[in-house]
Amino acid sequence: MLGLLSSSCDCSGVSINETANSITLSATDANPDIAGIGAILAACFTAILTAITSIVLLLIKAHSLFRTSRERIQARAAQNKTELRHIAEAVLLNLSDQQLVIGPATLITAALETNWCSLSAYHMNIVFYCAILAAVTHFGSIVTQSHYFEYKAVGTFRALMILMTVGFTAAFANKRTSTYFPTNNSSLQAAPAACLVSRNSTVWDQFTDENKTVVTNGGFFEMVALFVIYLIAIIVAGVHSRHIAHKGKHVTRQKVSWGFSVFVIIMTLTLLILTLTRLWKLRSWMINDSNLLTDGETENQWGFGQLLPMLLFVVMTIYALMGAISDYWQEKPLYKEKGRNRPAAAIPRKMDTEQEIPLYQSHYDGGHHGHQNQQGYHNPPQGYYNQ
Repeated sequence: MLGLLSSSCDCSGVSINETANSITLSATDANPDIAGIGAILAACFTAILTAITSIVLLLIKAHSLFRTSRERIQARAAQNKTELRHIAEAVLLNLSDQQLVIGPATLITAALETNWCSLSAYHMNIVFYCAILAAVTHFGSIVTQSHYFEYKAVGTFRALMILMTVGFTAAFANKRTSTYFPTNNSSLQAAPAACLVSRNSTVWDQFTDENKTVVTNGGFFEMVALFVIYLIAIIVAGVHSRHIAHKGKHVTRQKVSWGFSVFVIIMTLTLLILTLTRLWKLRSWMINDSNLLTDGETENQWGFGQLLPMLLFVVMTIYALMGAISDYWQEKPLYKEKGRNRPAAAIPRKMDTEQEIPLYQSHYDGGHHGHQNQQGYHNPPQGYYNQ
């Protein structure tokens, strides 16, 4: 990953004034491409919608697993797109796919050496927070999908892309664990991020007081949480896909995976609430109160760069919703016609046998009279096997 998050940036021109126990820096330029209102709102709305829908889907699945008979669970597993939950799952998958493009593009652009060396700590924080929101969207989608790995090649590609996004996000989180890297209200938000994360930087030499307080919450928790949640989410997705492939035979396994899904959603909700709170507090302070952002009002102006992510979010979400509804209405009548909402997987073996016996009997009762054996079945008439 040569040229990403470079540690060779020139920080010689960055000067810190610690007079009277304060840290002051010159203002940094606004960057609407990273911290613009449209990009921020699109990331926030996507994550919030994912969280709400994920909770609803988990409640629906809980009712299905713990309040429904085993036979009905197997029947629902066979129905797939004929269930209303498919509509919500399709929307979540679409939101996740959007972030598979936006998330890595934002992270890689910010990490390129030409941008990284001039990226302020404030804008690095914004990039990191938006990446966390993208990860929340991915995790919520993965653990609530009934058939994430139905198409193995596509599912594996998605999983690898999400892993790449998680890896980049964790790399940014690791940079934020630096002692003097600010994550809340601090004049250091205007300093180049690259000069605050490297202990070899001349900026570090200017901190003469080792006990000086710099408001920071670091990124270690987020870094560890991302990998733990990702690992659990992928395992859960695999179990869900096998549940569909095996027509719902492993119900106990599904109940255990539901518990892990709840854990993932709780963790993602924690990340979501922390991230939204920190994001809006920091952004509001920088634009309105800090005097550290030159032309800060441009980050609240609507232009092409801000309309694009919002339109992508709205239009693609509606597109996925309409497509899922179309699948539902097309396949539901076909499924009813085939089994009248009662797939073969839900018919007990005993009932199957009982239905086959009369059919076997009626075949010979229509003009041929066979002899009934001890088990109750009719023997074929004499000469049947010589025909």
